[in-house]
Amino acid sequence: MESDVSATESEFSAEELLDRGVKLLASNHHRDALRNLKRAYQLNADSTRCLSYLGLALALAEKRFKEGEELCQLAIRKEFYHPAFYLNLGKLYLASGDKRRAIWAFRKGLEVDRSD
Repeated sequence: MESDVSATESEFSAEELLDRGVKLLASNHHRDALRNLKRAYQLNADSTRCLSYLGLALALAEKRFKEGEELCQLAIRKEFYHPAFYLNLGKLYLASGDKRRAIWAFRKGLEVDRSD
């Protein structure tokens, strides 16, 4: 079955793979999300959205917190005005047990989100 999924993934665009990965993360299917997000990144390495979600997926699926944090931070450095990037970073910090930094990231995201 695994090979069927891989063959199907090749038919999707980077944006479609990214959207699938985000949905899989939201439903706690971290490994499947990671696979989709890695492929999306291979197809479009310039996507800051992909960087942020890939960082979170690395942390949640494989406990690669440092590498995930670096990707999330890179996305924020490139486009600091996306609250979702801070949310992803905060979730990563929570998963790693760093509540203080998680709260900081969540607050920073709320500051960036001007929609109230």
